[in-house]
Amino acid sequence: MITSWDIYLITRLGDINFVFGIATIAAGITAGILLAVSLIIAIDADPEGAKPVFKNTIRVAAVFFMLSLVGTLIPTTKEAIAIYAIPKIANNESAQQIPVNFAKLINKKLQEWMADVEIIPKEKP
Repeated sequence: MITSWDIYLITRLGDINFVFGIATIAAGITAGILLAVSLIIAIDADPEGAKPVFKNTIRVAAVFFMLSLVGTLIPTTKEAIAIYAIPKIANNESAQQIPVNFAKLINKKLQEWMADVEIIPKEKP
């Protein structure tokens, strides 16, 4: 059974995905800046001074990839509704009978229409 809390969370998935997207972009930019700084420090003067900056770059890059992964795995609101609703509909016996009942209804209507149609014999000259 779906609760009000489930519905609320489903409607917030788009915003949660947006926040992860912004965090991913920020982490990517930060990783790029830290990598550039560590390269400048290593090239200019002190290769040993670049090691702590490079370690931080690796950490931020790891955060970037984790945020990217989580952001990718969070479904959109429409996807979450489909994930929840499609199995319920597909496993519902009443819903599975709709095509059978619809075919019976069409067949019955066609038979009624066929009975109503009068066959007019062709006149012979």
